Amino acid sequence: MLACRQEHDAAIAEFETAIALDVNFCHLHFALALILAGEPARALEVVKSHMRLDPFYTPQALCYTGMALYMLKQYTQAIAPLREVLLRAPSFIGGLSTLAAVYAQLGLLDKAHAYAKEVKRIRPQHKAERGRRFLSMYKNAEDADHFLDGYHKAGLT
Repeated sequence: MLACRQEHDAAIAEFETAIALDVNFCHLHFALALILAGEPARALEVVKSHMRLDPFYTPQALCYTGMALYMLKQYTQAIAPLREVLLRAPSFIGGLSTLAAVYAQLGLLDKAHAYAKEVKRIRPQHKAERGRRFLSMYKNAEDADHFLDGYHKAGLT
C-alpha cells in the first residue's frame, strides 16, 4: 500500500480516483491511509461508509475506528469499538495495543498494562521496534509521537 511507503498523497489520490469511477467503492484500507496521512476525521467517515456497505465488516474496521478516534484524542469514544474488536477477535494485536494506548492516555494504567500484558502473552516476540516501524508510516511526526506516547505509557515498549 502506498501509504505504508509514506506516499500518502499518492495513496489518497488513488482511492479518490477509484471512488470517482465507482461511487460505491469503499476499501477499508482507505481509512488507514487517511489515518496515516493525518486525516483521522475523514477516516472515520470512510470506515462508516465501509461498514454501511459491508454489514459483515471485519474487526479491522472497528480497529481503524478506534485508531482514528485515538488520533482525534477522543479516547473515551475509542473504547467501545476497540472492545468490540476484542469481542470478535480476542487475539487481534492491533485492537489490544490500541486499547492499551487509549487506556494509558486516559490515565487508567492498570487497564492499559493489562492489555499490554495480553499483547505480550499472545505475541511474546512483540517488540517496540515493530511499533516503531508502523509509526514511521505516519506523515506527521507529531501523530507518530502521539501514538507512541500512549504505547509507552501502556508499557508496550
